[in-house]
Amino acid sequence: MAPSVVSTRRRLSGAVLVASVLVATMHVGTADAASVSCGETVTRNTRLTADIGPCPGDGIIIGADNITINLGGHRIFGQPGVGRGDAAGVRLPGRTGVRILGPGSITDFDAGVFINGGSGNRVQNLTVRDNIGPANTDALLGDGIVLFRSARNQILNNTVTHNGHFDGIGVLGPGSDSNNVQGNVVADTVGVVGDISLVGSGIIFNAFLTLDDPRRGESIYGNSAIGNQVLRNTTSGISNISNVNGQILRNTIVDNGPYRFGDLSGELQTNGIGVQSNQNATRDTRVLVEGNKVDHNGKFGIIVGSYGNTVRKNESFRNGTVGIAVGLSDETPTSLNQILENRTGGNGVFDLSDSDPCSAHWYGNVWGEPSTVVLEFGLSTAYYPDCTAVGGSGPKQQRQSQMNERQEELREILGQRQSVPQRRGPRE
Repeated sequence: MAPSVVSTRRRLSGAVLVASVLVATMHVGTADAASVSCGETVTRNTRLTADIGPCPGDGIIIGADNITINLGGHRIFGQPGVGRGDAAGVRLPGRTGVRILGPGSITDFDAGVFINGGSGNRVQNLTVRDNIGPANTDALLGDGIVLFRSARNQILNNTVTHNGHFDGIGVLGPGSDSNNVQGNVVADTVGVVGDISLVGSGIIFNAFLTLDDPRRGESIYGNSAIGNQVLRNTTSGISNISNVNGQILRNTIVDNGPYRFGDLSGELQTNGIGVQSNQNATRDTRVLVEGNKVDHNGKFGIIVGSYGNTVRKNESFRNGTVGIAVGLSDETPTSLNQILENRTGGNGVFDLSDSDPCSAHWYGNVWGEPSTVVLEFGLSTAYYPDCTAVGGSGPKQQRQSQMNERQEELREILGQRQSVPQRRGPRE
């Protein structure tokens, strides 16, 4: 039942670039104006004083560690239309400690920001939009912001819209550990519906990058998606694939994937949040999924296809098929998933779903009224099987609880009236 979402993208060579613009560059404590061309390598702190573009290839290439590039409200832009698949607005090849800061925008490349190797970089307060690579799995790029084999980066408070065909924000390949994707808006990523590679995901963590990588079966570790708005992407909202000990916390994930209410087919596995592992990687991903609002996504709100994860205190409503699903029916669990204290309702088939018998520990979850699809099959609950309802409550229990509360309030009111002293009339 778990979705298969992997990319067969392959690396290609970089581009040769021309065109020029005036920017301000500075050493620490100084500020000197200099002419910098599209595709030129920048090796010192730089604050733009004008736009860069239109660039036929890369915008700028970062050539030194521990420098700051501040767009200063300006734009780095390529040439409109689908690119060749290898051009980036800002390219960081093996760099450490670099800061790419807004306000400012990066548009019309194959990727807005491309971090390839290195570690400890920060991308913050940018608008990254309309970076569309070719609909071709051999393309290197097709992303808003993408990291290949890079660790401990901070992707913070960016607006990443209408990029593709791979993903809005991608953290990919062995060694991509301890990255934090936080406070971003990731929306309208372009993809090809039904293609398992050109998926158009919102945010993806995936240890897999290329078929020829001898480490492709390994896991990545400790990546987090926190407080992002993930909206209207072609297939999935947030995909966690072979990312161990990750966190998916307090995100708003709405309208991702084509909406198919009540769809019971195995096709087009779209979801709000998906947690799984690649073949040969560890099956115990131990991801914490907590406090997310997941609403009106194509099929699954939250789907779990690996072990040892905790899904807690999320809200999953009005998704096409299932609110929260665990899809591990063909295996013996190595460590149980914990599905705890979530609120669901109005999903196309079930609000809560697992194999029978359950492969996870379910407790304290809330479900809604049974869907029309369930009723047509002669079932009467919004959960399946019964083990998903342990310690939880549905409409009947909630109505009974409300009735008990009203009765208790009525008893208190009557008790107060009985304790009020009776007023006497005037003496005759």
